Amino acid sequence: MQINTAHTLYEAFGNDRCAFIHAGRFRDEHSADLIALSEAAAELTKAARDVRNRLAFVMVEAYQNVIRHGVPAVKSTAADRSFMLMRGGDEGFTVATTNAMRNEDEARVMQIMGDLHGRSKGQLKELFLERLQGNKVSDRGGAGLGLIEMARRSGRDLMHSVVRQDDLSSLFNLQVSVLPTGAVGVREMEEATDGLHRTVLDQGVVLAYKGTLLPTIVQALVRMVEKGVDDRPEKASALSRALLTASELIYELRGPEEEKCIVAIGSNGTGGQLAIGMLMSPDQARELSASVDRKNAMSPMERSRKYREGLLAKANGQPAPGLGLLDLLRSGGGVVQCAEQEMVQGSFVTLMIHI
Repeated sequence: MQINTAHTLYEAFGNDRCAFIHAGRFRDEHSADLIALSEAAAELTKAARDVRNRLAFVMVEAYQNVIRHGVPAVKSTAADRSFMLMRGGDEGFTVATTNAMRNEDEARVMQIMGDLHGRSKGQLKELFLERLQGNKVSDRGGAGLGLIEMARRSGRDLMHSVVRQDDLSSLFNLQVSVLPTGAVGVREMEEATDGLHRTVLDQGVVLAYKGTLLPTIVQALVRMVEKGVDDRPEKASALSRALLTASELIYELRGPEEEKCIVAIGSNGTGGQLAIGMLMSPDQARELSASVDRKNAMSPMERSRKYREGLLAKANGQPAPGLGLLDLLRSGGGVVQCAEQEMVQGSFVTLMIHI
């Protein structure tokens, strides 16, 4: 993951109040974390309560649909990697997934999607009961029961597409809008998913979140990092600790404006990267950049001394400016990269460490 990736994702999310990307390992145990994350993130918006309540169900069903119906990559290429996206604001939310599937399954999947198109909530409920009672179950799971329920809870047609990859596999893209009754979809599928999926794959992003990092959200992200980013326990543990440090640093630097931030985690065969991006005034950006330069230039002995002094001040209830940055330095092996991009609203500063 390159340092400018955080800025690219932040811009792609536009005015979204909250946004989440998962492209790591899709495991059943993450379902509870997705519920906690979606419920907390939804509370940050002004979306209607019934919309917020439906979001958690749709997210979990979309996630489970990837687990049940996705197939391992036929070829070990990045383009086969599964992907999940949630983005939303005061109007409502978009949930999208991408997963690999065998070409031989395309006709069956298209039949299921076609059966759902244009049906009312009542008709979808009847179809669900019919499929359930008919026991139409394939070797890859139920007969589209999760898709039926997503369409019913969403109250609108599910957008979908199939992109052929080679003679054996394709990518199945699914998009679900969770909006007030009668509202128009907030964005087209191409805008909502395709560009972001390419960026995530190209940059090796496995997890990203834009918005206020409430404690519940941080806890959910940490658990997902611990279990779904890297099979090496020491790397997963180091990344999760760095994520906790980063969340505390964001609050230290941004406080009430924490919403204008993003955290992204990348992983490759040798290690991982963690980046935090923050929108701030040009003066704040210059001050932060200068602070990073000073701390990067410190000797290990001086850095340890400053860190101990900061911990002591914090323990005594005194201000400890720079402690969060020193903690991030420790997580990153003594080096924090810093980059700045000018935006209409101010300066966007990214800090990144390698683990």
